[in-house]
Amino acid sequence: FDTFLAMHQHGYVVPCLCEGWEVLEQGKSFLFKLRTNVLMHDQQPLTAEIVKRAIEKAIRVGHDRLPAAFAAIRGVQEFVDGKTDDVSGIVVRSANSFVIELQESLPIYPALITDSRASIYLQSGEDKANTLIGTGPFKLASFSQNHVVLERSSSYWKSASVPLDSVDFRCGVTSADIASGLVSEKYDLASNLLPQDLETILLNRQLRAGLVEAPKKTTYFAFFNSHSPVGHSQDLRKALSGILRTHDLVRGTLGRFAQPAEGLIPPGIL
Repeated sequence: FDTFLAMHQHGYVVPCLCEGWEVLEQGKSFLFKLRTNVLMHDQQPLTAEIVKRAIEKAIRVGHDRLPAAFAAIRGVQEFVDGKTDDVSGIVVRSANSFVIELQESLPIYPALITDSRASIYLQSGEDKANTLIGTGPFKLASFSQNHVVLERSSSYWKSASVPLDSVDFRCGVTSADIASGLVSEKYDLASNLLPQDLETILLNRQLRAGLVEAPKKTTYFAFFNSHSPVGHSQDLRKALSGILRTHDLVRGTLGRFAQPAEGLIPPGIL
């Protein structure tokens, strides 16, 4: 599934389903203009009405865990409470343009809608199984708790051809099974390997030569309670910060499976 806007690998916001956007009211509302060549997986053109319907459906289904991109929209709470039939903050201007009005000014809002949880999709047909449709390069072929199959979409709106016919996801697999699957070539791509299982793979010279690793962007940090009997002392907090050697801690506990952060915000994260 695609989002309105996407995050470039260097961390800035770029167009996706929308070819452009405009900041209104000093960041309290935003005008989005959809591309005219986008088709859903069922071949219907993507319109502003479909976008509004998709967002409202997502809000109704996931109201207890809304992404920030949806929670910030004006009228969401009234819609969730059943006081209104639609979200008043999503205003359709034309077939290909719509405005999102926020509860308060939020200039960084375009970055929030790059979240994959803010993707646009609909449920098609009466059958509730395998009927989620979107605009992405792959469409949902089958879905179960531990097995998902995606097939290439023939109506993908980008001109570049997708080089895969399908993607087969296996979920709920143990780290040991993942490792053995990589060794036997049952799996091509894996995540969440435990350090000892990855080390086992690295002992195989042939596998190690062709192995490609990609790190996750995850940051751990500690808070000091400045109102506690001990933590209120700024000198003590500075001393504790000086004593803790981040590089030694990371290298000593995680070894090659992590790298020390040079700041609170990793590269590429807004």
